[in-house]
Amino acid sequence: MTLEEYVIELVTNPVFALIVGIIQFAALMWLKENFGERRIFIPLVVLFVIQNWIINLSFTVLFLDLPGKPFELVTGRMQRYKHAYSEVISRKNWLDHWRIGFAIRLCSILNRYDMGHC
Repeated sequence: MTLEEYVIELVTNPVFALIVGIIQFAALMWLKENFGERRIFIPLVVLFVIQNWIINLSFTVLFLDLPGKPFELVTGRMQRYKHAYSEVISRKNWLDHWRIGFAIRLCSILNRYDMGHC
């Protein structure tokens, strides 16, 4: 798979993007835990952040919702959905309920690798 095909797959396939994002997040947190915050990992973190931003754009299709801010990452979107929980309970909007449920589940996965991350 070329880099161009990979980026296209990230943008057009949110499920693929989600799986890749979780695996890479877990790997980065493992590196951080086992080797500390060394400068050698800075290029990996920069690539991850750029990719995370692309993944968040692909989630626009999945959630039928634009990112809250121009450079919002996936964790920011999940936190925004979780904070909207108290406002949505009184409404019967199935899409908001689905977004919140997804955010709670994804955050529970991410928090396994970095406690309190999401």
